[in-house]
Amino acid sequence: MQKIIFCAIIFFFAPIINIFAMQQNIKLIIDGINLENLSSPPIIINDSVVVPVRDVLEKFDAVLDWKQDSKELFITKDDLIILLKVNNKIANVNGEEKTLLVTPTIINEKLMVPIRFIAETFGFDVKWENSSVIISTEKSPTYDIDEDITTNDSITQITSIDIKNDQYIINANSKLDKITKNILDGNRLVIDIYNSELKLEKKEINVQDSFISKIRTAQNQIEPIKITRVVFDMYDDYPFDASISNDGCSIIVSFKNENTPSDLKNISCNNQTIILKKGSYNIDINNIIENDDYLGKKYEFKFPNDIEDVFGSGKYIIRNQFFSSIEIKGSMLTINENKILAYEITSDNENIYIKAVSPKEKYKNILVIDAGHGGTDPGTINGSVKEKDLTFNIVQKVIYLFNYNKNIKVYSTRLSDVKIPLEERIGMANEIADMFISVHINSAGTNTSVNGTEVYYYTNKNDSQNKFSSKTLAQTLLKNLVTNLNSANRNIKTESYVVLKKSNIPAALCEIGFITNPTEFKNLCSEDYQMKVAQAIYNSVISLLE
Repeated sequence: MQKIIFCAIIFFFAPIINIFAMQQNIKLIIDGINLENLSSPPIIINDSVVVPVRDVLEKFDAVLDWKQDSKELFITKDDLIILLKVNNKIANVNGEEKTLLVTPTIINEKLMVPIRFIAETFGFDVKWENSSVIISTEKSPTYDIDEDITTNDSITQITSIDIKNDQYIINANSKLDKITKNILDGNRLVIDIYNSELKLEKKEINVQDSFISKIRTAQNQIEPIKITRVVFDMYDDYPFDASISNDGCSIIVSFKNENTPSDLKNISCNNQTIILKKGSYNIDINNIIENDDYLGKKYEFKFPNDIEDVFGSGKYIIRNQFFSSIEIKGSMLTINENKILAYEITSDNENIYIKAVSPKEKYKNILVIDAGHGGTDPGTINGSVKEKDLTFNIVQKVIYLFNYNKNIKVYSTRLSDVKIPLEERIGMANEIADMFISVHINSAGTNTSVNGTEVYYYTNKNDSQNKFSSKTLAQTLLKNLVTNLNSANRNIKTESYVVLKKSNIPAALCEIGFITNPTEFKNLCSEDYQMKVAQAIYNSVISLLE
């Protein structure tokens, strides 16, 4: 009888949780951006704010691994691994137990987690102001604030950004008080505008000119002074100038391209074409050996013999949207790229022309294959065996199989044991590929009986424009995997994983088997079994693209 009463109480209060959440109207602000339209609103439970985990934590560039059977969530960022369990107040941070003020809980089929605990574990600053959780993930440079800058007087509004004659003009509706300029890691020019409020309709502008790929804006600080941040994503560490205009109502930003030939000779660059003046040097361009280190953003051309006598040795600085520089040493010419490129080599009586093209211009079909996890993100673990190593071994076998197929070009998101942010993985695929496949190994926690293969997909708006849908890709992969592996069919499932939701091309995530199941674990560690997995993926791609 008591159980019946308890269930009745839960049933009675379940809808109230929804109403309570809506009435709280809590804002979540990360790096000055108010996260709106979350799948579930932030709410307060036991004086702690809980948020929908997947919507929020991916903003931190964290890797999420949800185990449905054991109701466990692994959150990985850099060298930190946080383990949370539903309805359990004990969290595990790199093997050390921590007590939570509120347990992770599922509300309206959404996993809600305590945001302060996670953000502070990552070392982020967290503040509670005016019913808002304010999180800063990036430590701003320390500035000496001028004493004459006020915090209560009129606020300048940043209204537009114009691009004119190789200048970038940040416009305001009144005179600006103060700006600061800094270069951050990753070739980012950061301009902070004090006593200003962001009023741009578009917070991100894709540029892709000779100097920068993107301009991003955010309300970086609200209290005690409003600061608008404008970030220029540069291709290289360019010299720049950024100053307030004569009328005081705009900031003019410009970059300098310093082409310094160094010790090289008989070499020039015309936009996307590198021109080598042959002189008396005779060469069959068919004898040039190419090596594409696309993840290192390097492309190497090995000539049959030493070319230093003809072209010199050293570095030629270019710095445009295609290349940052060219290097020559011995018989090797290396192009340092600003993005993944392919090349077409032609020649005439006077010159050799190395023209950069997008991979899609050169290759008929392109697959990006993704080995799940990597580096400080091990994924699921059984003893000394880590998911990241199993997925890497499988992907290497997939690449091996495609080496013998000239109709399909394969790129991999990682070729070593490194951690790659999820957005970079799918961003790479969106830029160059026709199809994206991510390889993972499943886990069921302490339940060792769970087994089988499942494939995830997400229906996106571009499905109708592609050769086939993400769902078709998932169905094809599942069919071939189950057939090749003789594994249990756990069906295709839809899920809003970052690498699926943010894909513009057909994308699928394969959970090959369970590392927690003794039989499947043994199989997954077998070279022969890994090759069967690779063959199933290969067969799926061939059937869809050829």
